Formats: sequence, C-alpha cells, structure tokens
Amino acid sequence: MSREGCSEQKDLVASFREAMSEEGFDICNPFRVSAYNELVRDRHRFNGSSVDCLGFLIGNTKSSWPHFVSYLQRVGMIKDPVEHFCREAVAGVTSQKRFSSLNPEVRFDFDTPSSGKFVHIQTAGHVSGTAYYDKETFWSIHPHYGVWFVYRAVVFFPTITFLLEDPILPENLFTPEDCKEIGRLTEKAQMERWRDMRTRLLIRDVCPIGKDKWRYEGDQLDYFYPIERTKEEVLRDLLDRGTEQQGNRRDE
Repeated sequence: MSREGCSEQKDLVASFREAMSEEGFDICNPFRVSAYNELVRDRHRFNGSSVDCLGFLIGNTKSSWPHFVSYLQRVGMIKDPVEHFCREAVAGVTSQKRFSSLNPEVRFDFDTPSSGKFVHIQTAGHVSGTAYYDKETFWSIHPHYGVWFVYRAVVFFPTITFLLEDPILPENLFTPEDCKEIGRLTEKAQMERWRDMRTRLLIRDVCPIGKDKWRYEGDQLDYFYPIERTKEEVLRDLLDRGTEQQGNRRDE
C-alpha cells in the first residue's frame, strides 16, 4: 500500500462524505467489498473489477428530514416520495464529475432480489463499522443513534481498490432483555401482519440507546409511523405549510 494512494483515497472518502452530508445523508462509511462478499450469499455479492474494491454505506438519521421536506415542497405530491428523494440525492452526488469518472454503481435498500441489484444492506452496515447487525432480532444497533437511523444505499466503486485500514467491527449493544422483548413484539407484529403501527413503534422503542436525542418526532414520526395521521395527510400538511410560508414571504 503506497502512502500516496492511501492519502488520495482518504481525500476521496472525505469529499464523498461531505457531498452526501450536504444532501442530508449523515451516515457515509467506507468498507472493503470483499469483507461484505464473504458474509452474504452468492447471489447477493458484488463482483467489481477489483477483488478488494471500495464501497460506501449510505444512511441517515432524523437530521435528513428538513432536506426531504425541501424536496417535497419542490416536487409536490408524488408516490413513494422518500424513495424518489433518495434516488435523486444519491444520483446528484454520484453524477458529479469527480465521482462519475470512477464508474460508481448504486444499490438501494428498496432494490429487490429480482432486480439483480439487491444488497444485504445490514451486512454492509456491519462490515463498514456503522452498526452491529443482530441476526437474532434482525435489527442493527449504532453506539450513538441506537436503532434510530436507517440505511438507504450502498455505492460501489468497482475500479477502486480499498487501501484504507479495515473498519473496526461494531459491538452488540442489545441486552438479553432487549432481544427478548423485541422478539415478543415481533411475534405480535407478525400475527398482525405488520399492519399495526403502534406495535412496530413499540419494537423500535425497546432499545434506550440514542432514544432521547435521535427518536423521530412531529411530522417525521407521523410519516414513518402513521398512527395519528396517514402518510398522505402528513404530506399534504407539509405542502400546505410550504405554500403558506411562500405566501408570507411574498407579503413581506
């Protein structure tokens, strides 16, 4: 490993992280793709030009919500707005010349196995050192955010060999009591066919880590856990508020 090559890759990581952060994605961690490939089934592996190519795990916390709201007020009411927001934001970064020249390939958390672009994103999160993936509960836990974050995409740079130090693998911060309660509530949610958002929210509320600071609130909570309002009602309220704010600014 040359110092020059390692330094250039550190610069690439820093600039890619900064670009993603500007779009509202405050989780952006590099990883060695071969480490991911070793842990997933053959059909979920990524085969790039380099055996040890560079990948990035992309995600966000509640901090992304203002970026999403701005996007929504620009495009209006559309189907699956969060999915479209993620696609546009990631494409906006990877299409920048400094990154597009490296031939990045993007796979989103909502890409299905039948699409041929499926990625086991929890495993990517684990090998990137972002959060421990607990195979018993099927949840990932972050040392600061707890479970109040979400993975959105993996960006592969198939021609770039990973030259950095491997990330330190995260520790399992779930207690046995957490796992037992999550298991109990998961069984309940399965019996309900995952239709009761109250049960789904209870599952996420089991772990206390990061809950005070990073738990969703207000419109964001109501959108992802539509208990008090439907998702459509949240979106319409956001759009109406945006229209009202624009009118107030014109009157000033």
